[in-house]
Amino acid sequence: MKRTASPTAILAVVGFGVFIAADDLTVVSTMLRPIIGDLGIVLPDGLDDAAWIVNAYLIAYVSVMPFMGRLSDIVGRRKVYIGALILFLIGSIMIPFTTSMGPFLFGRVLTAIGGGALVPVGMAVVGDAFEEKRRARALGTLGAIDTLGWVWGPMYGAVLVRFLSWHWQFWLNIPLAIIDMVGAWWALAPLDQPERTSRIDWVGAGTLTVALVSLSIALLSSAEIQS
Repeated sequence: MKRTASPTAILAVVGFGVFIAADDLTVVSTMLRPIIGDLGIVLPDGLDDAAWIVNAYLIAYVSVMPFMGRLSDIVGRRKVYIGALILFLIGSIMIPFTTSMGPFLFGRVLTAIGGGALVPVGMAVVGDAFEEKRRARALGTLGAIDTLGWVWGPMYGAVLVRFLSWHWQFWLNIPLAIIDMVGAWWALAPLDQPERTSRIDWVGAGTLTVALVSLSIALLSSAEIQS
């Protein structure tokens, strides 16, 4: 008889992926100086360009979150979750080889799209896996893991640039993403049941995404003007 994953194992798998994505969101904040130097950005003239090393990830991360959970309803949880990890993996492979701003940002956007999708899909997975009386605690645990990743990122990044180099952040993403893919392929199999009759409200999703991206850009621009 084929053994299926327990709800706790499912939470561990999706929590691991969410943690990796959250770490990647904030880790570059303590890596900016060596990254800027390696990309050939001259300061202070290139300071606005350098800000996009962080901003591009944040905007892409936010833009995909409104509709990825619904997409997993239609396509299947496991397919969308693993697809997000594949995008995250491709971006992580590209970034260490880049030597200019454009390719670096492209790789960051790919990792952000993948990472941003992991959060809503992970929440949907947890909602499916846990019965109602245990669901709130499980979702709270996933939220705490997400927050822990944000906090861990800058400290982890500082250690990497102190003893290794910023490239190692993305090299280490590769085995971590592959491990999570293997775990998700097994753990999420019972939840991969798409609703073929469902549809995505693309107008609503697009409107919400545009609003979130516009708000993010406005806040980031305001911060730059004040500084």
